[in-house]
Amino acid sequence: MKTLTCRRRTRSGSHWGLSASRVSGLAFGVLALLAGGAHAAPILDQSQENTAGVSMGICTAGNCHFEYAQVFTVGIAGDLTNFDIFLDQGAPAVDVLWDIRPTVLGVPVADNASTLASGTILGSSLDPLGSFYSVLLASPFAVTVGDVLALSFHASPEVTTTFVNEIRGTATNPYPGGAIYRRGTATGPWSLQSGGSLDAGFRTYVQVVPEPATSSLVGLGLLCMAFARKRRGGLALPAN
Repeated sequence: MKTLTCRRRTRSGSHWGLSASRVSGLAFGVLALLAGGAHAAPILDQSQENTAGVSMGICTAGNCHFEYAQVFTVGIAGDLTNFDIFLDQGAPAVDVLWDIRPTVLGVPVADNASTLASGTILGSSLDPLGSFYSVLLASPFAVTVGDVLALSFHASPEVTTTFVNEIRGTATNPYPGGAIYRRGTATGPWSLQSGGSLDAGFRTYVQVVPEPATSSLVGLGLLCMAFARKRRGGLALPAN
């Protein structure tokens, strides 16, 4: 008659199922997951979609030097990565210069050296009938909930035509987090338009960055789960 004896196996790497290559692979997987969490896709934060009510012409000729700024309030903490603005192409198709600038008491700052990001929208890429144009920031920057910023748009000072391109929006004040401001000189003060009832068609996007402590806890939890799974059934009952 065969006797079964209970014998505890040694916890070698082979019995644990955790060879050096498997441990390395598991660690690499956790690091990849953490890196992926830090580069999640940007999500829509602020928006105003109504573009059927008003057109605001950007111009630079003679006494006509109109720059417009849409003020908005950040609702999601993270990195501001991109925005959309509703524009239509003028004649001729002239480039639009844009920047993102801070505000003071909700009013865009006048100092052009204080801008947080800037760039150019090619006039040739705009739709004559109007559409949302997407801008991806070359260097996203951190924002927190409650930050009040402004999207500013103007034409090059060298442009001599009157109306260049137009920003489209509405005059029904649908967006509670800001409004349209305008100024008549490149360095002058900004003034609120139509008592704050004007809003451009726009969208802003934020990439949420996980806290380092949260990412570390997630990684540690995954490692613990993997070790616990390998450890189940630690006692073996071989037949002699």
